[in-house]
Amino acid sequence: MKRIFFLLKIIRTFNTKKRAWLPNIYTILSILAVSLAAFSLIMITSIMDGFKHELVSKLISSQAPLQLTSWRDLSQQDPIQKQLKQQPDIIQFSPYLQGFVLFQESTTLELLSLQGIDFKKEVSVTKLFNQLIKRSKNIETGLLIGEEFSKRNLLNVGDSVSLYSPQSRKQITKNITGIFNSGIYFLDSNAIYLNLNETQDFLNQPKRLTGYKLHIKDPYNSEGVKQKLKADLGMPYQVHSWMDQNKHVLEAIAIERKMMTIIISILTLLASFCILATLSLMILDKQKEIAIFRSLGLSKKQIYALILVQSLCIILIGELIGISLGLIAAYHINSILAFFENTLGLSLFPDSMYYLSTIPVKLTLSGILFPVFLALFVGLLASYFPAKKASRIDPVTQLKS
Repeated sequence: MKRIFFLLKIIRTFNTKKRAWLPNIYTILSILAVSLAAFSLIMITSIMDGFKHELVSKLISSQAPLQLTSWRDLSQQDPIQKQLKQQPDIIQFSPYLQGFVLFQESTTLELLSLQGIDFKKEVSVTKLFNQLIKRSKNIETGLLIGEEFSKRNLLNVGDSVSLYSPQSRKQITKNITGIFNSGIYFLDSNAIYLNLNETQDFLNQPKRLTGYKLHIKDPYNSEGVKQKLKADLGMPYQVHSWMDQNKHVLEAIAIERKMMTIIISILTLLASFCILATLSLMILDKQKEIAIFRSLGLSKKQIYALILVQSLCIILIGELIGISLGLIAAYHINSILAFFENTLGLSLFPDSMYYLSTIPVKLTLSGILFPVFLALFVGLLASYFPAKKASRIDPVTQLKS
């Protein structure tokens, strides 16, 4: 019975006769501010997680999860192959030879990264051949180039390309047998692939290898497998993961996400000031009501709880609206984008810039719970001072006035 009476008192505080429109406006603004903060945080985290997931998937599919190199020269008959076959985490491995060559077209001179690969083994290590957008029947006999490189130099399948190696001082002319699109700009722009044996002859490194590409059971556990291989193989072998090769890209994404989270956290902080203003105005307007409650037997702690409950209601309503709208918008972001593009007649998300036909979105439990707990913490913290002030109101002084 006491709890019901206390609840009725709480509900009573939401109804104001004097200057009723002021608290209502501030309450609505507070709810909208919390909703906007929750909505923005869900949208940004889901899109950032989606971009990261898409980029990581493309990096893993374009590059092997692990690469094995050595301080000394490797050969195709190297005994390390037996040790690699005995590793339970390794599914398949493929040899490769890396070198740099020059491409000249009229007045253009470009430095390209040439990689000699075993076409038969490369199929089971990377997804290079799944990324071919144009190909001839016998791709092993020619050169594979990226889509950006082909567009830049107006090249197509069947065209011949002349390459010069500064290392061996040799020049070869090969036909283009395939054009790939990995979705990674620096690969599509500067990487080319050739048969391993021809590459060894072209670079004047017969039977030599740069290393082995390793395909493992769990590419996302590449760091753990890397440490295990280092311990098992020892010197002079070195193992590099896809994360090592793209460290700067991953760091840039992490920094960008942190900065966006800080910006949205500031927005949440601004929402807390709205809650602070709303509660302060309510306490100023309800000093007599609070004094009456005190005279009826409510303690300071109950008055304190009364204010916290109103703050909690504002936060929960705002979060419910913001998170609901955020989830709906995240699921339909591409439809919304298409609507604005058709309405405005602009390309807001060009494929050529981002290498994506749609905006990637990935919703995670942590991405949903973070705005909930952040708004709760900041909102309740903002309500502390108004609640403390309300609990200190002297009922005798207020009732006399």
